[in-house]
Formats: sequence, structure tokens, C-alpha cells
Amino acid sequence: MAVAASALSTARRERASLLVSVASGMLDVKDAIEMAAADERRYLLKIRLRQLLLAQEGWGPTQAERVIYRTAEIVGTDMSDRREMLGLRLSWLLDPRTGGDRFAAFHDALLSERDRHTPPWPGFPYSPRPEGATFAAIEEAPAL
Repeated sequence: MAVAASALSTARRERASLLVSVASGMLDVKDAIEMAAADERRYLLKIRLRQLLLAQEGWGPTQAERVIYRTAEIVGTDMSDRREMLGLRLSWLLDPRTGGDRFAAFHDALLSERDRHTPPWPGFPYSPRPEGATFAAIEEAPAL
């Protein structure tokens, strides 16, 4: 019994540590998902997507929920139960039976949410578009 309690305590501490690392900028969402996908860290799969997204600096509930709902919409998940949608965990995202479809949808939804807040060029909208400039949001989008 003591071993199980110790393992549970360790798993909780590691999940909290991961979220703090994302909040402090030491890790990004991609890093956290990669860590959760490792077999030796399966306990990280219990982290809710909403928790992970909210841990990012500058992210609020509206942004996090938009990414979750967009992901579910892309993969065709029933979105009628709001409580269930906001309770989705990394285990749902990384379920091997989906062949990576959920992760790909999450990646797209996350990048589109980040692009919403990236100006198309420096000084936008108060400065004219520089000649030959392309959209910064497309060029600088981080790969997940």
C-alpha cells in the first residue's frame, strides 16, 4: 500500500512540475506533449488539455477552449457536453488508435490560435506593409 501511495504522490508531483515548467517558459506545449508520450512518463497523460494550455503565459480560458473545441470539431468529436470537452486529457489527444489524427488537429488548432495574435508585419496596422514583406505569422509559426 505504501508503494502505491508513493507512486501516486510522485505522479502528482511530476504533473504539477510539468505545468509549472510550462508556466515559467522552461517548456512549451510541444515539449510537454513529447514528455507525456514517453512510456516511462505515462502518468503525465492524465493532464487535462485545458490545464496545459492555460499554463502558457498570456493564455486565458477563451483561447484554451477555442483550441480544444476546434480540435474536437476537426476530428468529429461530439461537442455537446461542455464539461466533457473541457475535461479531455493528453491521453485522449495521444490515443494510438486514432493514428495521430487528434494530435494533428490539435497542432493545427494551436497554430491557428497563435496566428490570431501575430501581426502580419511589424507595426501593423499603423505602418504600411513593407515592400516584399510576407506574413510574419506564417513564417514564424513554431512547428509542434
